[in-house]
Amino acid sequence: MILSMLQKNMQKKLLETLYRDLHHAIIAAWISGLILLYGLWPMTEHAVLSGWFLALSLELMVSLCVLRRYRREGERHPPHYWLGITRRLTLFFALIWIMGVFLLFPDHAPLYQSFFIITIAGVTAGGTSTLSSDRVSALILNIGILLALTLRLLTEEAPIYRLEALLVTIYMIMMVFIVLRLHHGKIALLTEWQRTRQNASRLAKSRERLQFLFDSVPAGIFYYDRTMNVIESNTLFGKLIFGRKGRIDLSTSNLLLPEALRTVLRKALDASGREVEEEIRIVHGNQTRWLRIKAKSIAGEERGDGVAIVMDVTEEKKCMDRIRYQAEHDPLTRLPNRHYFVKKIATRLRRLNPQSESLGILFVDLDNFKPINDRYGHLLGDKVLQAVARRLRHHFRRRDLVARYGGDEFVILIGKLPPTEPKARDVLLSIAEHLLKHFDRPFSLDGREYTIHLSIGVTLTHDPSHDPEALIERADRAMYQVKSLGKHRVICLDETGRLYPGRERRVPILLRSEPFSSRPRKQSLPIPYELADNHQ
Repeated sequence: MILSMLQKNMQKKLLETLYRDLHHAIIAAWISGLILLYGLWPMTEHAVLSGWFLALSLELMVSLCVLRRYRREGERHPPHYWLGITRRLTLFFALIWIMGVFLLFPDHAPLYQSFFIITIAGVTAGGTSTLSSDRVSALILNIGILLALTLRLLTEEAPIYRLEALLVTIYMIMMVFIVLRLHHGKIALLTEWQRTRQNASRLAKSRERLQFLFDSVPAGIFYYDRTMNVIESNTLFGKLIFGRKGRIDLSTSNLLLPEALRTVLRKALDASGREVEEEIRIVHGNQTRWLRIKAKSIAGEERGDGVAIVMDVTEEKKCMDRIRYQAEHDPLTRLPNRHYFVKKIATRLRRLNPQSESLGILFVDLDNFKPINDRYGHLLGDKVLQAVARRLRHHFRRRDLVARYGGDEFVILIGKLPPTEPKARDVLLSIAEHLLKHFDRPFSLDGREYTIHLSIGVTLTHDPSHDPEALIERADRAMYQVKSLGKHRVICLDETGRLYPGRERRVPILLRSEPFSSRPRKQSLPIPYELADNHQ
């Protein structure tokens, strides 16, 4: 089906080429006949010459009418219909010239004979060029006229005419060859033209599809060169990079590219074809967005030296942050959970400089929480845990880490302690004792007051290779020692396994005596003056 469609299109284009040049051929043929009429008028009978020219003019007028009809009704009839008309007209035209060969050939006048033969040669050459789109018509014209001229020359007795007949025969063979080559060349040219047109059409459709995808893909795409000039981009690129909708003015975009984006693009150009992927932060007014950039250099690219894709990952990062927060924090108290606490201890231990500091852990357990939970229900118990978490969080510094270890147990990581163990132990015990007194104030919840006491186990280390779980477990053992001794006190278990119970200290700084409020307030850590410098 495709082959027949191509053949039909080929016939149509050949017919259009034939009829496009036909009106020029009609005018040239009429002028050739007029010149022949003028040149042979002295040597030929006037009646015969005039009758021949009249027949030629009538045939050319009919051809002109057919040409005009084709221009009006060309699409109404198939190509073979018009080719049949053309071949009949060509046959009549050839017959008229064949009659002229036998009727108008001058006898015993070499000059006029040469003029006549040259005119015939010109007519056949012009017909070859005009009718080559239809090989049959061109062959009818050339073979008919030139063969008649050869036969006419052979009727003469002089040897010179046989030589002329041979030359005309050679000319006829040459014209036949030219007809075949011109026809083949036109077919090849039209075939290539059709192929080029089809390729151009497919290319235009492909470009249209790619442009639609280029502008519809949910990512910014752009090409750039080594001077950081953006050569081409889709519409989303401008919105992501510059915060503007629609296409941007690429002539000035290189002046506005963020430096973070330029850095990624330069890395891609220097990466020798390797893909570079990074995330950058873009600020548009009061809105911050995170963009993931994938860039790669393209060797031999005429329009640019690199291509990049920009994807907005702001929501993805927010979602990941929410997931990470939920994985690392307790949903009830909003404090870090056990997993996050252990990870932070490991991080702080890796950064620990034993020559200048120590780390301490407070393991806190609520003494009388279970009776409240059993008597008033889990809902009130949850409120108590939330209130305890708020009080712990507000009591310690921002660089100290307060976490819920599980149930009614909390852990606190204290950093920047003195490097020597006795001083660090004294600071930790002081902090824990102040925390006990801080919790002597009752909690006011739902119109009632609840008093929560604490049992605190303390431990410390200045060894960066210490296992975090072992450090927490040692503080837990110290807390259970407190439970066995009657609760509501502090015990420190050092690295050698020795127990150091806390003792009451004189506190020169008054603790807060106002009722507990859930509203966050900034406050410093209530520790003695003489320990403040060591603890900061």
